[in-house]
Amino acid sequence: MAITYSTSIKHLKGAPTLGVLSNVIMEVEFEIVAVDGEYTHNALGHILLEHDAENFTTFEDITEETVIGWVESHGAFSNLCTHLVSFIDNLKVPTNVGMEKPWA
Repeated sequence: MAITYSTSIKHLKGAPTLGVLSNVIMEVEFEIVAVDGEYTHNALGHILLEHDAENFTTFEDITEETVIGWVESHGAFSNLCTHLVSFIDNLKVPTNVGMEKPWA
């Protein structure tokens, strides 16, 4: 079964003013939930944003879908997805379970 991912935005951090801009989002904290059949795991991450004053979207015009797009196109997102795949694979076929010593 293929892993499905869902992304949610937890927090936005930013600057009330940055040069001539106002309410500038500087950082996004997000959560990814990965589900593969009966196996589920989540990861939290954050990204820092770079700004282009020429293509700035006002805070009031930003949507959740826009921010999720920023997150999902960032390298941190794909790194966390890779981690989630490994974690779920280990749930399916454990390879790091504690073992008792075979001697007394």
